[in-house]
Amino acid sequence: MTGFTLQIIGSSCAVPNRDAATACYLVSNGSTTVMLDAGHGSLGKLRAYRQPDELAAVVITHMHPDHCVDLIALRNFIYTRRLPSIPLHLPPTGVDCLRDLGAALSLGTDYFDSAFDLVPYEDGKMFSVGTMDFETARSRHNSDSHMVGIRAGGRRCVYTGDTAAFAGLVEFATACDLLLVEATDAPGSKPEPRWHLGPEEIASAIAAARPRTTVLTHYDADVIDETCTAIRSSEPALAVLIAAEGQFYEI
Repeated sequence: MTGFTLQIIGSSCAVPNRDAATACYLVSNGSTTVMLDAGHGSLGKLRAYRQPDELAAVVITHMHPDHCVDLIALRNFIYTRRLPSIPLHLPPTGVDCLRDLGAALSLGTDYFDSAFDLVPYEDGKMFSVGTMDFETARSRHNSDSHMVGIRAGGRRCVYTGDTAAFAGLVEFATACDLLLVEATDAPGSKPEPRWHLGPEEIASAIAAARPRTTVLTHYDADVIDETCTAIRSSEPALAVLIAAEGQFYEI
């Protein structure tokens, strides 16, 4: 595919589904491909579809392991093959987190510098990678976590990352062409404090934001069908798709 696309590499929540990776996605437009998040097992899954040296950049929503731990594997791929470093766009606290991780693993605070150009992003300030423009906005989560919007060819994709329901989610996602939304909390489960979305909250956000296409991700495979049923019960007119590893979505 040569248009503006999303490909699912990993769609599990923090506890990986069987034979699956956690959060990892590719957005591509023309010859430019960017990885969104790099959760557990994502590099191996990525190599079933693409080679890591095809990546123009990586964007990380937050520094929880199920969204970033395979940066270690990607760093090793780039370093051992003596490939040029690529931009790694991180939350404002991300650089310090990687420095601390390198030190904690006795690999040195500069461990990631041999493969990545570490670039903290700022909410409200757009940055470009090839033919795609990226913007971020803070989500509601128990870390320095962000939503990501991607524009190309007059279309827009929004990835929620990890978030609870709040007005900013609807505002950021309104009228996007594709909404990739987390679906972590099972029907009937409302742990406090709220750091993720459950079915009723997802339904409410979709109904308000009115994306053209909605894809559920960051889910537990044992309950995702129940989640879809609950969403449709809450908002019968809504159509949602379940992210499947390897699947392409035209934006």
